[in-house]
Amino acid sequence: MPITRSDIQLFSPGRVILGHIHIPSSLEKKVVCCGSPCAINISETGYRRFLILDTTNLNLIEREICTDVLYFREEIIVLPFENEEEYLMNKISRVTSTWLIKESDIEKSKIIIKVFGVTADKSKVGEFITSGFKKYEWLNSTGPDLSEISLCEETDKMYIAKEFLEEIKAMELPKITYIPTDNRIATEGLRKLFS
Repeated sequence: MPITRSDIQLFSPGRVILGHIHIPSSLEKKVVCCGSPCAINISETGYRRFLILDTTNLNLIEREICTDVLYFREEIIVLPFENEEEYLMNKISRVTSTWLIKESDIEKSKIIIKVFGVTADKSKVGEFITSGFKKYEWLNSTGPDLSEISLCEETDKMYIAKEFLEEIKAMELPKITYIPTDNRIATEGLRKLFS
């Protein structure tokens, strides 16, 4: 039987511990998912960890699992600005810093990078992305997925795209699973503008 927010508000349990979800949640939350030591597929990225309930004191203990491979998957938006390389290198630096990967584990990481957006030179974007992730091994031998990049040299549309993306960023959308991410909204907007 599923548990709802209404159930939690009505019964006000001290903590709800759920199974089945493979990625554990934060220890501080009232409703937690314990996670799984085994990933189902490569969408479960980063270090594998799970939670254990200590039945003597009802504390949750976090355990990390040593794995042979660490998967990382990211989506990056490319924008048709003059400083495209600098923008991409900064974006790559921010993305990889969120992975919190230990230097000793870089050699066992495998990455999937999907690039969306608009550029005047797709091959240059491929070079920038490949260079920015050179410390990591690609999961597939083809490198980054550039299939959803549109080509454009129209300065009016590029200006509109820049303004559109700044507006989305200023909206500070909530991070809720059923709301599209700002990356997804930006990608769809750019697709409409440049198609």
